Amino acid sequence: MAHFERLRAAITPAQLLTLRDDIDRHLLQIQKQARKNEMVPLDLAEAIARGLHELLNQISSFTAEQQSHILGAALYFISAEDETPDMQSILGLDDDAHLFNYVAHNVARPDLEVEL
Repeated sequence: MAHFERLRAAITPAQLLTLRDDIDRHLLQIQKQARKNEMVPLDLAEAIARGLHELLNQISSFTAEQQSHILGAALYFISAEDETPDMQSILGLDDDAHLFNYVAHNVARPDLEVEL
C-alpha cells in the first residue's frame, strides 16, 4: 500500500496523457510473456486493464480523492516496482488485482471488480 500511496500522490500531467497507452503497452508485454509461460495469468491482466480503461474513461465523474485512487491503481499496474513482479509468477498480478478491486469498491464500481 505504501507504494500505491506514493504513486497516487505523484502523478504528473504528462503521465496522465500517456496512461492509457502505458496500460496497453504493459498488457502487451504480459501477453508476450504469457505465450512463453502459460502460468502468467493473462485473463487477470486483461480484466484489470479493461477495468482501468473504464475508470479512466469516466475519471471526470469522480471526486479528486477517487481520481487519485484510480490513477494510483493504473500506475501500480504498469509499475515494475510493485509487490510481486507481474510476469514472473502465477501470483504476479494478485497484488494488482487486490488493489484494483479496492479502488473499484472505493469509487462505487464493484461491477468492475476482477475475480481472483
